[in-house]
Amino acid sequence: MPSVVVSWNGICPDHKVQEDLCAKIAEIGEVSRQLYQDFFKQEIKPQIYNARRVRKNVLLSGNLLADQPVPNGIEIVNRELSAKDKGQVFSVSENSPAPVIISGEVFLAKEVRIYGIEFALFDPRRYNSVLMMSHQYDVSFVFIRSADPGLDGRLAQVSRLPRKHALHKVSPVLLSAPELDLRYYLEGWIGDLLGWVKHFYIPDLYYWAWIDNPNDHEYEQYAPDDQRARDEIFLRLQEQYRKEAEACQAETLAYQKQPNRRLKHSIGKN
Repeated sequence: MPSVVVSWNGICPDHKVQEDLCAKIAEIGEVSRQLYQDFFKQEIKPQIYNARRVRKNVLLSGNLLADQPVPNGIEIVNRELSAKDKGQVFSVSENSPAPVIISGEVFLAKEVRIYGIEFALFDPRRYNSVLMMSHQYDVSFVFIRSADPGLDGRLAQVSRLPRKHALHKVSPVLLSAPELDLRYYLEGWIGDLLGWVKHFYIPDLYYWAWIDNPNDHEYEQYAPDDQRARDEIFLRLQEQYRKEAEACQAETLAYQKQPNRRLKHSIGKN
């Protein structure tokens, strides 16, 4: 069974909603940071973007726009790129050196700010060439802030292009649609989390993990403005994350003690 590449798109121009959501996501990021610290003895801190800095000439991947019209304030920059240059580029993110695929058009935004948080989702199989089943660990809830209403509030993931890439001379920063690579671990949980975000924070959020918007129907019984239900469900999501991470840790350690034993595909399944 291949990895599950989870992706999401959405727009939320309301700064207060952005801040409230990112405060919640930061709590999961802290759980993940502590898990990395305890298991790997590594400090992998979340990346925080506070929107104070005005960023000039930022590249935007076409997948960021999904099927929506191209905003008037941006221009296309990669029509003349070779097939090689449109291939893989590699992120130099502190959290995850994952490949970023430029498979479509790339645009240039003259001026944006970015606000939000990215954190590395804990996976005890990471750094192990035998067990590693994922290549993109970053969970991103970063919002573009722009005077252009076609860009303002869009969710994005932040990557940096290597100097040798043809587009680096235009900008080292590429904003693309958030993606997360999973396999046999947290696959149901991520649908629960994104469904929670969609119901309580970003109604137009679209996410994909094998199917469109998995598990979003689970929240239909709650009013979108029911803060008590929102917060109680979030606590359950945090606890579920811890339990699945701990179960995966235990099985990973057991596998490491018996090198000839295959890792069970039941890791983290719901």
